Amino acid sequence: YQSYHFYFPPQGLRLILEKYLDLQNFNPITKEFMEDRSGILSPNMDFKSALLEGVKKITASEAHIRQVDYAVRRFVKGLDKLSYSYINISDVKIHHIKNTLENLDLPPYYFNKFRAYLTGIFKELIEYGCIGFNPVRDIRKKKFESKPRTIFTDNKLKIVFEYLHENYPDFFRYGKIFFYSGARSAELLRVQRKHVDLQQQEYLIQIQKGKQFKWVTKAISNQALPYWKEIVGLCKDDEDYLFSSKQIPGSTPIQAASISQRWYRLVKKKPIINPVTKEKIVISEDFYSLKHLFLDKLEESQQNDKVQEIGFNVAQIAADHTTSRTTAIYTTGKKKREMEILKKVIVNI
Repeated sequence: YQSYHFYFPPQGLRLILEKYLDLQNFNPITKEFMEDRSGILSPNMDFKSALLEGVKKITASEAHIRQVDYAVRRFVKGLDKLSYSYINISDVKIHHIKNTLENLDLPPYYFNKFRAYLTGIFKELIEYGCIGFNPVRDIRKKKFESKPRTIFTDNKLKIVFEYLHENYPDFFRYGKIFFYSGARSAELLRVQRKHVDLQQQEYLIQIQKGKQFKWVTKAISNQALPYWKEIVGLCKDDEDYLFSSKQIPGSTPIQAASISQRWYRLVKKKPIINPVTKEKIVISEDFYSLKHLFLDKLEESQQNDKVQEIGFNVAQIAADHTTSRTTAIYTTGKKKREMEILKKVIVNI
């Protein structure tokens, strides 16, 4: 530091270093005050700043970007700990990424998630000329055993729905709509009154996956129709979100995580009693298991001779999963026929 003619009194050394590092962008490796290039991605940007700026370049759903942002901010804390933060982004090597991830001591599942998020960011940084290769690509995923999802039995789900209907009718209504939709909460929570056509028994949702957002028309089944009519009737205008706070119409959309949190508070943590045996039942199933059960029931319904004649997988269509290329050829007419059939499918529960 003598070349800069600074005098650091011992008792104030830590505070002064923090000032130079955080406020004046001092690079302790090159011993230079870095030019403020915030927002300008280049090979000369430091590792930490490039990652934080790279997050802003990702095109994805708000929920996904929040997850990426959280992972990156935790990752850069690891960079600080290992003194990697101020390495030029163009000089980053595989071992910098690997050492930082290992230092975070992440469980295998989250290690793989962080790796995936960083891979996406480095793809952006390559396009901006910050680095010539993706140093995350050759880092191997960690193996882990995924626990099988617990699925409701028919009787158990009936008890839970009866409990919700009696104690939390608005959440009950949302649960029924979610169950019969085959959609995700992230999609249903963005549905506004203007997206619903009760006469045609259809509604629009925006599917946000990866970098592609697309609008999809979904069918309202006959079994779900009474619940849709009820929630639409509560809307004040066409701009209302159907499932705002506490799953009633409002002007502000909510996050999908709030559904899981409410399920945990109102179902998993509550004493739900079997009306026949009078015993408390343990709810280990999460809210998303409703979707798995519904799709399983649709798959089961295809064993019915009448449904077999349809010629397509009703569960696959209901969930808007990837279909064959052949199906895309019949987009207009076949899609409409599929919608009409879905409206009439009966799920026994």
